[in-house]
Amino acid sequence: MSATSPLQLHKTLLQTLSIPLLHSYLTSILPPPPHPPLASLLASLRFRILASDLSDILDTAHPSAHLFPTTSSATAKSTTLQGPIATQIVDVWDVGSSVLEQLEALEQKERGEYKRGMEVIRVVPEEAVGAGTQATQGGGGGGRAASGGGAPAGGGLGPYKLLLEDAAGTRMYAFELERIPGIEIGGRMKIGAKVILKNVLIARELLLLQPSTATLLGGGVTEWNNRWNEERMDRLKKAIGEEKK
Repeated sequence: MSATSPLQLHKTLLQTLSIPLLHSYLTSILPPPPHPPLASLLASLRFRILASDLSDILDTAHPSAHLFPTTSSATAKSTTLQGPIATQIVDVWDVGSSVLEQLEALEQKERGEYKRGMEVIRVVPEEAVGAGTQATQGGGGGGRAASGGGAPAGGGLGPYKLLLEDAAGTRMYAFELERIPGIEIGGRMKIGAKVILKNVLIARELLLLQPSTATLLGGGVTEWNNRWNEERMDRLKKAIGEEKK
């Protein structure tokens, strides 16, 4: 069997992504032959898959398909979901930073600034950096690039609470017991990014995530991500208003 046949590609992608695809979806995104080299083809398919809504592409009837429980097991004091369960992020909260801190960070990002310690660093247009015109505000030496350690612009350091959705549309909240590499706000992670859960602990309808049980594959659904970012500042302002009541 050819390594680029739909059947073999389905098996390969299932092994690497833990996402049992609908065969109709896979054939719809396959380029016509002659196919590119296998590595390039798999990279292209992976990109398309991770940018899609799981409800449109995952075969829930496949023997390898696992979904969130819809019975009383989800409300049990403690149980383990073996999986692997393919999920996508539909919302995320930084529970390690106050709502006000998050709003201030987001406003700084819109002004082209970020905070490092007590300093507010202004990020100038890229073409100005080469000319040495970068400026720094707020005490301390100037001319430092907006890079290095710390939180992503507009985000915090976590831990994060997530709202995850499986291919059937069932949603569950999840919380980082330990930091999961790649999960963040204001960085590269997008809403709609895929997370694979395996042997994850669930306690009273809350998924407790650790690096050994949750893997961020990446990706994201552009429409969801754009809408989430557009509405985030309003949501934070609304939350602050509710806290003051």
